Amino acid sequence: AIARFSHRYRYKSFQLYTFIVPFFMAAVVLWAKVKIGPTSDEWRYVSSEGSLSEYGTAIVYLLIPAFTYPMMRQFRREKRKFLSIFYGLFTFGAFFVGMEEISWGQRLLGFEEPEFLSKHNVQSEFTLHNLSFFQEHFLHDSFLLAGFIGSSCWLGLRYWQKRLKKKSSALENNPRIDPIYILPDWFLSSYFFPIFVFYVAHDYTDLKQRFDFLHHADQEHWEFVMSIGLLLFVMINFFRQAKAIDAKAVNGDVYQSPKALS
Repeated sequence: AIARFSHRYRYKSFQLYTFIVPFFMAAVVLWAKVKIGPTSDEWRYVSSEGSLSEYGTAIVYLLIPAFTYPMMRQFRREKRKFLSIFYGLFTFGAFFVGMEEISWGQRLLGFEEPEFLSKHNVQSEFTLHNLSFFQEHFLHDSFLLAGFIGSSCWLGLRYWQKRLKKKSSALENNPRIDPIYILPDWFLSSYFFPIFVFYVAHDYTDLKQRFDFLHHADQEHWEFVMSIGLLLFVMINFFRQAKAIDAKAVNGDVYQSPKALS
């Protein structure tokens, strides 16, 4: 009982510290922006394409498949089709976004983009997300939506878990519906909130005209924070899945929900 309480306490502490980290990251970014000068060329350079934040985002997204791909294979072996498809799409999506962030190696290898992309890409790069059509109609709203979902979906997770708790036998006999593998919990919501606030302020208020503080390039920093949240989400679930496999090996075929293993 003492060991179990100690484990629970450590996990709750981990959740709290994880939740606080993005606020510290945001404070550092805002402090640096004020210190350097929010409208200075130096700050625009720090926040521009090819900045440390952008390359950091690319590295994080390219790390994600190292966790999601083994999870996808394990779910397939367990015949949990929905989760296998979900993590398969997650693997492809993370790899695609990571490669888009580095223009599919264009800056590193120095190759030229096709003529079509040169004409229709707002940054004249070998990327799809910078095509003028996506930039004008979808990109900002997609980040805003991702930020909103990531920062609020833990409420849906709680509701889903409560419904499953009432049908505990269904969960034991059909573990394919574990919501904790699909929706980030509350302590990861703070990684998605900054980019949501940024795009609301940037696109739907006049704050950038009033205070001359917001700049479009600032998105790179908040995209990096969000990518860290996604990486933590898959890492936590990777180790949760491994723990569930070990527990199943010890207890035979008796399924234990991920919630019980947290």
